[in-house]
Amino acid sequence: MSAICGYINFAKQHIDSEALECRIKTMEAPYKGCVIDKYSTEIFDNGFFFCGVQFFKSNSKNEILPIKDEKRNTVFVADAILNDREKLICDISENSDRTANELSELPDGSLAYIAWNIWGERFVDFLQGLFAIAIYDLGSRKFYIYADHMGHRSIYYHFNGKEVFFSTLEKPIVDSIYDNKVIFDEKWITACEFDDSPSMFIFPGLTPFKDIFQVCRGEVLKISFDKEVSGECEIKSYWDPLNDKNKKVYPDLESTDYGKLFRSTFSECIEDAIDTDGNVGAMVSSGLDSTSVAAIAATLLSKEGRKLFSYTSVPLPGFEYENDLGLVADESDKVKLLCQKYENIEPHFISYQGKSAFSEMDRLVKMMEIPTKALSNLVWIDEIVKTAAESGCKTILIGQYGNGTISYGRVLSRVYDELKLFHFREAKKQLAEYGKLHGISRKELLRGFISQAINKLSFELGINSDYNNAFDRKYLKKDLLKKYGIVKYQKKHDKKNGFSELVSKKSDEMFLLDEAISQNLNTYDTKLSLYYGIIIRDPTKDKRMIEFFVGLPFEELAHNGVERRLVREYLKDYVPDEIRLDYFHRGRQAADFVKRLENDAEHLPVINPKSGVYKFFSYKNVQSLLKEELKENNATIVLKILALNSFIDQFEKIDTKKTGYTSV
Repeated sequence: MSAICGYINFAKQHIDSEALECRIKTMEAPYKGCVIDKYSTEIFDNGFFFCGVQFFKSNSKNEILPIKDEKRNTVFVADAILNDREKLICDISENSDRTANELSELPDGSLAYIAWNIWGERFVDFLQGLFAIAIYDLGSRKFYIYADHMGHRSIYYHFNGKEVFFSTLEKPIVDSIYDNKVIFDEKWITACEFDDSPSMFIFPGLTPFKDIFQVCRGEVLKISFDKEVSGECEIKSYWDPLNDKNKKVYPDLESTDYGKLFRSTFSECIEDAIDTDGNVGAMVSSGLDSTSVAAIAATLLSKEGRKLFSYTSVPLPGFEYENDLGLVADESDKVKLLCQKYENIEPHFISYQGKSAFSEMDRLVKMMEIPTKALSNLVWIDEIVKTAAESGCKTILIGQYGNGTISYGRVLSRVYDELKLFHFREAKKQLAEYGKLHGISRKELLRGFISQAINKLSFELGINSDYNNAFDRKYLKKDLLKKYGIVKYQKKHDKKNGFSELVSKKSDEMFLLDEAISQNLNTYDTKLSLYYGIIIRDPTKDKRMIEFFVGLPFEELAHNGVERRLVREYLKDYVPDEIRLDYFHRGRQAADFVKRLENDAEHLPVINPKSGVYKFFSYKNVQSLLKEELKENNATIVLKILALNSFIDQFEKIDTKKTGYTSV
């Protein structure tokens, strides 16, 4: 992988070398704090491309990026780790004079560039993996940015009609386009702060900074400058598996074949994810997703005599968590069961004592370049990634997307889908089989289904009090919510992606491919990898898993009482029964986050009365909130307000002397 950035001034044929050098220093400076193995910059008449390569694979050392191809009059730079290289190499060799042996020695960036030369704008149809790629054709004066199909890597840009800036981090663009004072995007911040969920992105492509945008998953940005006055900018999607006429469907396969296809596809995704010349780590909880990823990874690594280093967040010693929902704060017991099955797993239990969202807030907000609302979890995630990197891991596996792919499939959702198709007998059967398996009476099941149906209907009618009360109308200024239509937009969004447990498979598919969700995730994954020198890989989010999932009928996901069937039936030889067959317990990560805040009161941030945070929040209500005793129902709100305050404080001013800001 790489850190990439660049600048093009379309309005000038040549830029003064001193001015361009100043621009380069400004944009490269924020990357000095990242773990970069090799830096390189290519200058051309009206701009430059920069690349900082990280050596995650043995052939990464051979990367020569950016590529300045004088013959083709093209400049190319990539932040890329490619999957399924063998297929790509086969496709290239069939369409060029290069042999498979020759191509197999090339690093991923070089392969991607060769693919561009063969297929042009269609080249992404032949790529699999994690990538953000920028290309400038000097002859045609066309510029492109491609984000990979599932948006694993963040890539930002600013275009003012004559100049384009792009970067893996936002800070290089921020320092370049603003003079003295940053302009924040009011719409983005209002949308971010209107609820207490960890999600920060609602409107795809927007960022916290005015006029800085992000290329989302499966998109290409194309800028053409063939006019003297102003260039033309368009952004479009190049991959839509839900509406692809050629999408894979498997209606004629027997049930056992689905299992074989799932196992082989999932294993291929994990095998690509562990392709590194360093150690391999995994974030492991007691859940089905991370356990499945770790189990298969451990199996594959054992064949090479290699270990899997597992990392599990655990609460503070002596912390007791009481709840009535089957939530477990300390998941270490079941992780130890997994380790008993796989002797090559070396477990590490991370309690990150002495750290809290208060003590780490400024550092993490600066690192993520957003007023992150997920600080209670980000503290332990950051500690795990840091610890894994210090242990020589170059890859760390997660299963974050698994709830929507490998372990999706609730019986109530199956019943809901059958009823929508007027399959009343099948709906009744599925409900009965679930009750029989778990000893739940038909009356209780029917009551549960009706309750969820009422919940869903009240949401559709706009009268669901739990949903409506989830929006912040006490602290966030109401006129901002109204100005940008945030609540109305979010309700429309949630209606599309499903609400309550009655979520159709189609809604789940739309949720998986939601551009704003991928923005939320790639923000963390990309920036943690840059700052610690370790790549975060989620095989459950792999493009191949999405395409497999889209082609499945619902009965492969929940059938005859078995929920989350792909894992529970088809991976039963991988996942210990104590985990695989546990239907009623779930992990509660960072359950002790309030206790940590209480222990760390000395680091409680102070908000200046003149802080820009009060442009968004009510001064009176926030002051009252900060005087309250911290509890779970208000601590999340406190953290989101303090994180926004930290973000504004750190990013609102530009030090022009430090950045070397100048106009070119």
